[in-house]
Amino acid sequence: MKKIFAILTAALLSTSILTACGEKSSSEKIVVGASAVPHAEILENVKDDLKELGYELEVKVFNDY
Repeated sequence: MKKIFAILTAALLSTSILTACGEKSSSEKIVVGASAVPHAEILENVKDDLKELGYELEVKVFNDY
């Protein structure tokens, strides 16, 4: 009885995990950390091009190393 319960539990968990991983959103978000000049400026210019391809770009600026 314990083996059957363990097998059913494992099957249920693996099915729920695979179902959760299968969903895909219409746009994907990319988060990038960059220094202010010139990297963040370059990434800001690329943001519109990526949006047309279905990606959302978020640039996090770091001022210290």
